[in-house]
Amino acid sequence: MYKKVAFTLLSLFWICTAIAQNEIDNTALRNQLELCYEHLEENRYLDGVKQANLLLERARKQKSDEYIAETYYFLGLIDETSRDYQGAETKYLKALDITTQNKDTLFIIDLYNGLGSIAALKDGNYQKAENYYTKALSFAEEIDSPFITTLTINLCWNFLDQQKTNQVKPYLSKLNNFLKSPPKDGDEVLTQATSGYILGRYYLETSDFKQAEIYFDKSIGYAKKIKNLEHLRDIYWQTTKLYEVQKNYEKAHEQLKKYIAYNNLFLDNKAIQSLRAEKVKLQIGEYERALNNSEREHLLVSSLADSRRKLIVIYAIAFSVLLIFSVIIYRQNSAKKKLISGLAKNNRALKEAREAALQAAKIKTQFINSISHEIRTPLHGVIGITSLLLEDENTSNSNKKLLKSLKFSGNYLLGLISNVLLISKIDNNKIVVRPRETKIKGFLENVIQSVSFIGDKKGVDVKWKLEKGVPSLMKLDQVVLFEILVNLIENAIKFSQQKQEVRLEVSLQEKTSDKAKLRFKVIDQGPGIPKEKHREIFTEFTQVSAEKKNLEGIGLGLSIVKNLVELLGSNINIDSELGKGTTFYFDLVAPIIVQPELNENKAQNASNIAHKRILLIEDNEINKMVVTKFLSNQEVKLDIASEGNQGLALYKENEYDILLVDINIPGMNGFDITREIRKTNREVPIIAVTASELKEIQCLADTVGITDILIKPFNKETLIDMLQKYL
Repeated sequence: MYKKVAFTLLSLFWICTAIAQNEIDNTALRNQLELCYEHLEENRYLDGVKQANLLLERARKQKSDEYIAETYYFLGLIDETSRDYQGAETKYLKALDITTQNKDTLFIIDLYNGLGSIAALKDGNYQKAENYYTKALSFAEEIDSPFITTLTINLCWNFLDQQKTNQVKPYLSKLNNFLKSPPKDGDEVLTQATSGYILGRYYLETSDFKQAEIYFDKSIGYAKKIKNLEHLRDIYWQTTKLYEVQKNYEKAHEQLKKYIAYNNLFLDNKAIQSLRAEKVKLQIGEYERALNNSEREHLLVSSLADSRRKLIVIYAIAFSVLLIFSVIIYRQNSAKKKLISGLAKNNRALKEAREAALQAAKIKTQFINSISHEIRTPLHGVIGITSLLLEDENTSNSNKKLLKSLKFSGNYLLGLISNVLLISKIDNNKIVVRPRETKIKGFLENVIQSVSFIGDKKGVDVKWKLEKGVPSLMKLDQVVLFEILVNLIENAIKFSQQKQEVRLEVSLQEKTSDKAKLRFKVIDQGPGIPKEKHREIFTEFTQVSAEKKNLEGIGLGLSIVKNLVELLGSNINIDSELGKGTTFYFDLVAPIIVQPELNENKAQNASNIAHKRILLIEDNEINKMVVTKFLSNQEVKLDIASEGNQGLALYKENEYDILLVDINIPGMNGFDITREIRKTNREVPIIAVTASELKEIQCLADTVGITDILIKPFNKETLIDMLQKYL
């Protein structure tokens, strides 16, 4: 029992001691704050700042938020007195942040009032000042604070400075009360002078001149009692305006003279105050710089001492860590050597595999090019002879049916070879866009003619439409565009049923003076494509159908279309739903070519090749036979050479209107022959006849001077059109 009582007494002793110590600390802080304000009242501002900094340091050590806030407020007052409004605002806001947490309403009111004054003084931000005054007044009215008088006057004055005269009206009764019986706070006369001034301004701005004059007179009397020069100056300026508005220019002049007199006195006094404020600001600035330097030196010394202690610890730890890492690194190096050796071996293997893959890809490309050329040459013979037999009147109808199937198979095989070759070139980035002069109508007729046989065989009607406004002559890559449209139309025919229709439409979207934007559409009435399959159909070797067993082809067409359209700088689009057919479309922007007008004689000559002399340089007997048959009823004179040197000799011995030159022939090839001819003759048309891809030889053909290129296999109409173009 004795021990329990003793423990309780000891606890009470420590509690009382702590409370007493806290009271002592607070008393010391309060005394130090009072000393600060004594310095302020005696205009010893620098001493006040020094004392406040000591107080701030002590309050922080004791964690006294109340005195930290009080110190910031005091330092803000010093800054406001020395007209450092930015510094004053910063310190008031720091004090407000702490005071808001402590919920000290009286202090909050005082701070809001100070911030309102700073907002108006610093940059004339009266709206910001109004916000602060309104908040302060709201708090003051809640607790019936004596600050109500000051805040009401400040707010109303602020309203007048913002030309918000009507907002003063609710406060007129209070202002009259302040004028008659001001609060007993030691500033009664100042309150009366200010209230009279605000009332006078209000009535002046609301044109009640009699009331304005009464209140201004009262305000002048109170201001003279306290010798407030600034206030007297402001009142006489307002009375000058009052009499001027009433056109009483004599009184206005008297008031203006008084305004000038008091303004001069005020400016002299203000100049003295400004000099004093600048001196105070300079002294405080120098003191703060010295204080900062001292604090930095103190921190540096402390930091160096602390760093030495830490350094010893770090060295010890570092040595231990270094020892551990040395062991780890040694073990890792051993493992790394084995790993590097293995990686080097793998890298060599990967490099060899990559080189082998590149070589294989190169061989594959060469093989595809070679096999394409070798297949196209005999195909030219097959398709050409088939076309001739179909035109022969002696061919029976049953044989014509077989020949049509043979021609279709040849054309189908040719298309398949072209597609495989195109895919190879796309994969190897070997396709280069080469726009050329293109007659839109003739180009579309060639496209439809190329696919019409496939449509006829399946019983699908293939139509085309060229809408109004499309330029007749443009600069396009005919080869790439031809491949795109043919693949799209063939794809549409493949998915169409007998008696259904496939349509190619070309329309004008936009047009400028030198360019046009065309939209190409291929529309079918087929089964349609589900939306979830719209992306999939552009993948190589992909076909989408409910009955795949009925489909032809290997699924390359749309993949080729997508790549070629993107090569032309556009995108392929699709509109399709199940059971509603499919529309593929894309837009192309191309230059417009102004076509020169031809006279009647030139137009007639352009379609007449009769009696022209043509030299064919070709080593393949079947191809020679096909060309001869194609031209047999055209009344032309055709000379044939089977070897390059022989062909060049014939050219030198005779005069020819046009030359058909195979590129790959024995002796001198087609390029060499053209080079020799162009040394002396730049005019005669030279048409390259080849089974190679156009893109492969286009660049070199243009360089040596070849006029145009005819790709095998070709039909009679294509050959005649080419000859008519240049004869």
